Amino acid sequence: MTGAQLPSLGWFAFVPDLLDDPEAAGRIAATPARWVNLALTYHSARDVLPGNPRRSLRYLDGGRYFFRPDRRRYGGLPAPAVDPEIAAGDDPLPGVLARLGRAGLGFNAWVVLCHDPPLLPPHQDLCQRNVFGDPMLTDLCPASPLVRSWALALIGDVARLGPRAVLIESAHYHGLRHGYHHERYLFELGGLAELALSLCFCAHCEASAVAAGVDIVAARGWARAQARRALDGERGAGAPPDLAPGDLTGAGADAVRALIAHRCSVVTALATDLATALAAAGVGAVFLDPAGSAKGYADGRPAGAPAVESGWRFGVDVAAIAAAGLAVGVLGYARSPDRLRADLGAYRSLLPGAVLRLALRPGPPDCSDAANLAAKLTIAAEAGVSAVDIYHFGLVTRAARDRVGAAVRGRAAAP
Repeated sequence: MTGAQLPSLGWFAFVPDLLDDPEAAGRIAATPARWVNLALTYHSARDVLPGNPRRSLRYLDGGRYFFRPDRRRYGGLPAPAVDPEIAAGDDPLPGVLARLGRAGLGFNAWVVLCHDPPLLPPHQDLCQRNVFGDPMLTDLCPASPLVRSWALALIGDVARLGPRAVLIESAHYHGLRHGYHHERYLFELGGLAELALSLCFCAHCEASAVAAGVDIVAARGWARAQARRALDGERGAGAPPDLAPGDLTGAGADAVRALIAHRCSVVTALATDLATALAAAGVGAVFLDPAGSAKGYADGRPAGAPAVESGWRFGVDVAAIAAAGLAVGVLGYARSPDRLRADLGAYRSLLPGAVLRLALRPGPPDCSDAANLAAKLTIAAEAGVSAVDIYHFGLVTRAARDRVGAAVRGRAAAP
C-alpha cells in the first residue's frame, strides 16, 4: 500500500435492518468494517430494501425513536414517540447491540435533530417560519429554547446507551427544498428568492438577532422583496449558481448578511452545547455538515465551488464548530474522485487540524465499480480523514456491499 494509511470503515444502518436480518452484523463485519452508526432518531421516509430478507419496502415515521427513551429526562417537553416495532414486546435494542459486539463491531449513535422532528405538529411555534410567517413544519428552529432543551435531553438519553460517538445530523437551519414529500415548484424560483424563503423569521430568531445587533426590519424587507419578485413571476430573480453572501445586493442586503452570520452563531452554540454534554458522558461528537448532500445527493454530480463554501446557507460555520471540539462529518456524495479530492482539499484547507470523517455511497449515483470506490478511499487517506462511514447498509444492494470489501482489498494491494 502506498501513501497514507487507509481510514477505518463503518456503516450507517437502521435498527430494523439488524432486526430483519439476523446475519446483518456478520455481513457488516465482513465488508470489512469496525463499527455501525445506528439511527436512533430519524426523519420520515419510504425505503426500498434490496438486500432485506423480510420485506422490500419500509415506511419510517418522522421523528420516531428507535430506542426506549428514559422519559424522566424530558421533563415538561413533549413525550418522545417510539417506533412501533421498537415499542412492541421486549426492548430489542440490547439484543442488537449484543449482536454487534459478538461480531466485533463498535456502536455509534446517529441522531436527526431539527428535520422532520417528533415535536411537530401541534407545536408549530417551534418550527422555522419564513418572511411571510408561514411555518416550515418539517424543520425545528435551532434558536428555540425549547428545541435546544429537547436536543440536549435526547443527546443525554442516547449517551447513556454507551456509544463511542454520536453523529449529529440536522443540528442547523434548513433550506426551502427537501422538506416534504411531493414538493412542487412549477415556476422559476431563482437562487435569491429561494434563500429569502429559507431564512427563518420566527419570534426566537428575530429576538436573538435583534439582541445581536441585526437590523431585522431591514433583513425582513430584503427577504420579502426578493421572494415577492419570484412569487409574482418577475424575471431576473435568479442568482449565480454558487450564491455567496457577497452576491446579495439591494436595500437590506447588509442586514441579511448580518442575519446569516448570526444564524451561524446560533448553530455553533447548539453544537457546542451538544458536544459539551457528550464529553461529560465520555462520548465523542461528530457534526454532519449538510453541504455535501445539498450539492450532490440527487445525482452525485456536484458542481461549482467546493461544498464547504455553501454551509452558510444552513447556518453552518464548520471552522467554528470544529474549534468547539466536534469532529466534522463530510458528505462525499460525488461520482468523480477528482471532485471528491477538491471538496476534501477545501475542507482540509479550512480545517487544518480538525478531525474529519467522510461518508461515501458505494452504489448509484456515486459509484459503479470497486476501482472508483478504491480511488476515493485513497483520496480520503491522503486528506487525513480519520474514518469513512458507508451509506447505507439497508439501502444498497449486496453487490454494492461487496464492492466495499473489493475496494479495500484493491487499495491495500496497490503497488
